[in-house]
Amino acid sequence: MDAASTAPARQPHILVLTATGTGTVDTFTYVIDGQETKGRAVRLPWRQSVDIPADGRRHEYRLTVRFRTGTVDLVAIFNGQEVARSRGSTSGKGDASVGGNVLG
Repeated sequence: MDAASTAPARQPHILVLTATGTGTVDTFTYVIDGQETKGRAVRLPWRQSVDIPADGRRHEYRLTVRFRTGTVDLVAIFNGQEVARSRGSTSGKGDASVGGNVLG
């Protein structure tokens, strides 16, 4: 066996996107490195865990929530540490988003 085949694989990092609050979520979209995932109405609190490759590169992310009547707090947590936070509030319809980049 050569050294490359016996070396342990690097475990991926974990990015957790969360939404909490009093608003009613109509739709959400999250984008990781340009790959978009869309969803319809969800109850708050909501969370989604995403694996980020442990490759030493920068990885961009964004979560956007379309909601109505109330507040929405969005938080991004990377490997257990909060890396971004945003809040939206509306008495009608509104959008809130949080995003940035993390090192894989």
